[in-house]
Formats: sequence, C-alpha cells, structure tokens
Amino acid sequence: MSNKSETKEKREKKVKLNVDGKDIELNSFVEKIFKSTILGLIKPLKGVKNPKKVSIKID
Repeated sequence: MSNKSETKEKREKKVKLNVDGKDIELNSFVEKIFKSTILGLIKPLKGVKNPKKVSIKID
C-alpha cells in the first residue's frame, strides 16, 4: 500500500517559490495554503477549466 501513497504524492501538484533568484523551501502546510488559495482565485476565471500548470510572476 505504501507504493500507492508514494505514487499519489508524486502526482500531486507541487508548489515552488523563488524570491529574487533564491528557492524558498515550503513545508507541506504552507504548500497547501498557496495551492488552495491560488487555485481558488483562478478556477472561476473565464477560460480556465482544469489548470494543470500555473505560473505567477511578480516584478
């Protein structure tokens, strides 16, 4: 059964944060907050159905 949970973890969307060229490590709680918030904001947008990859860049 551990193989199924490992496979599921690999399939789950990952959140990566890079600030000023430096990768910022996120724990699973913060990763879930980022993921839920961002997907919650973009899913209702016209033309967005089932996002597979989302990129956000703030300059």
